[in-house]
Amino acid sequence: MTRAPVHIPSEQLEGVVVVGLDDHEALRTLIQSCPTHPFGFTPPIYILETDLSRARESISSLGIGTDPRFHGAFGPNAGRELIQHLRSQIHALSIPTRVVTCGVHDPHLVGWLTDELLSLRDEQSHRIADWRASIANRAASRDQAYWSSRFNEISAGSPARVLIITTRYSSYMQHASKDLGRSLQQLGHEVYVLEEANEHTMLTPQLTVEAQHRIDPDIVISTNYPRPLRDAYFPPGAVNVCWIQDAMAHLFDELPVPPSEYDFVAGYVYKNAPAIESYPASRRMPSPLPVSEHKFHPTPVSETARESSTCDIAYISHQSQPVEDLHREYLEFWPARHHPHLELVRVELERTMRRWGSEIVNLNQNTFSREFDRMRSQTDDPQLLLKLWHQYAQPMLERMLRHRTLEWAAEVATKHGLDFRIYGRGWDRHQTLSRYAYGELPHDEQLRASFQCAKVQLHASPLGVGHQRQYECAMSGGLMLSLRSWSEFLRENWLSVNDYVDSDAEPDAALVSDRSECFSLRNHPRLANLLSERDAYPTPPRGWDHTRYDHVFAPDPSRSAVQKGMHNRERPLQLLADPFMMTFSTHQELEERIVRACSDPDWRNELSKGTYQRVSKKMSMGTFAEKLMRFLCTELDCPAPAEQGVLS
Repeated sequence: MTRAPVHIPSEQLEGVVVVGLDDHEALRTLIQSCPTHPFGFTPPIYILETDLSRARESISSLGIGTDPRFHGAFGPNAGRELIQHLRSQIHALSIPTRVVTCGVHDPHLVGWLTDELLSLRDEQSHRIADWRASIANRAASRDQAYWSSRFNEISAGSPARVLIITTRYSSYMQHASKDLGRSLQQLGHEVYVLEEANEHTMLTPQLTVEAQHRIDPDIVISTNYPRPLRDAYFPPGAVNVCWIQDAMAHLFDELPVPPSEYDFVAGYVYKNAPAIESYPASRRMPSPLPVSEHKFHPTPVSETARESSTCDIAYISHQSQPVEDLHREYLEFWPARHHPHLELVRVELERTMRRWGSEIVNLNQNTFSREFDRMRSQTDDPQLLLKLWHQYAQPMLERMLRHRTLEWAAEVATKHGLDFRIYGRGWDRHQTLSRYAYGELPHDEQLRASFQCAKVQLHASPLGVGHQRQYECAMSGGLMLSLRSWSEFLRENWLSVNDYVDSDAEPDAALVSDRSECFSLRNHPRLANLLSERDAYPTPPRGWDHTRYDHVFAPDPSRSAVQKGMHNRERPLQLLADPFMMTFSTHQELEERIVRACSDPDWRNELSKGTYQRVSKKMSMGTFAEKLMRFLCTELDCPAPAEQGVLS
């Protein structure tokens, strides 16, 4: 889900140096002014006390002896010890410049320390400039012929040097980056994963530039931020891949400079996002988020894990924040001039919620734009509608649908006496669902055990199926029931009909009206079954005309062209063993499927195994890693061999 960008004042990012500790009240006030941020970062505090006895007494009284945010230097050489520590971490840390006093102190020490910190910052700047110059010199000597030759070596078996830059402040980014690194290592490549050293440092230019200078990578992979947006962090000099995992706000604005010929994007390649579309189509690799086959697999978990994880119904997500609170958060994020737009969208979302499950609710980016086209005349932001969709409408509707699904599940659990568990952050504070809260699950064997041992897992999204959680569950040997998107079923049906029309099947009839070719349904049972599926759908949108004939099917050339253009997109419904039975639209459908999964283990296991077989072939991290390397080799004009080398 897209959140507001985080702004941390520079003095908190760098931390603060405290000289003297005997004014405990002042120190407590200072600590309170440097709180832990919601995403986990805590500003560092460096404490100096030249008097050892006073240091011991103050640390004991304040209770900060085991707090890792504090770095202490004590005794007559405290100042020099601190400077020595900062110099040893000059490639990673932000050097503090704020020096405060809390009680008895030596004014000369404060002055000397201030000068030394400024000198250290200058030294750091010179080092970064030297590292960047070294990277630039290497880049100047490496033209297209060099990279073509280098990737030919890689495709022939020479390991690529891959630097993956991630952050400890996003659990998914961190785990996904490390999982990708493991898969690339198994393909034979040298992989380096870079993240912040601890919760008191942030990703800094000195950290990323030093790593690129030292490692000299062939490929740099970072998440969500295209390289031209972060030149201070990612100077040109390697093949750079931006792995997009979220609809971040900056992706919907123009890049400050065009990407270079060695810049690529992969992952969620959002349509009409200016930052993404500044990359030529040949340098974009659309792909859903993959799943680590090493973490998630159907091997039975331990008996201890099974005993602690077995339940009837489970749901795993941190999205415990109520809809009202989320709406207020977005109001803080968006400029006040756009608040009327958000309120208008929210009214439409609530109307959509009332319709969901009783008809085809085709609320996607295109229909959203049509319904709110009048907003175009009310703003000078050409990307407003796109931003409203990705950064408000879609995540808000998802939150509404998820919480409604959980309320339904709670009612089903109460009615049938089932064990219902909700895992994730903050559910213990939810007004109506707190009784089902079971705390957080780490992204490890405990998560796999929950997927495998719950008789049914739940998921709800306006986008239908195709979420990373669904793939993790399937690869763990679990069964997940997902909220149905009728639009997704309609799209898959259209594509399947188009597949048939484009197959070896030949038209065997003609319309009397214009003699155009068509298919006699009596002779094409597969096509007849696909068309009959549509009768199970709710009231269709305008243009639905397959009932014009009851015994033949006449392809619509204009619609066929649109459908063919959709074939390049993923078709996640094809990964489900039984798409209709593994999805639900109404409270009644959800109840029926939960009860059956809990009472019919053979049915549950059949769906689980069938989905695992499909998902494991297409959605594993290993598959993604190999696809990415083949993509880079191809676009750098050196296709990988089909049957040999590390990419085979």
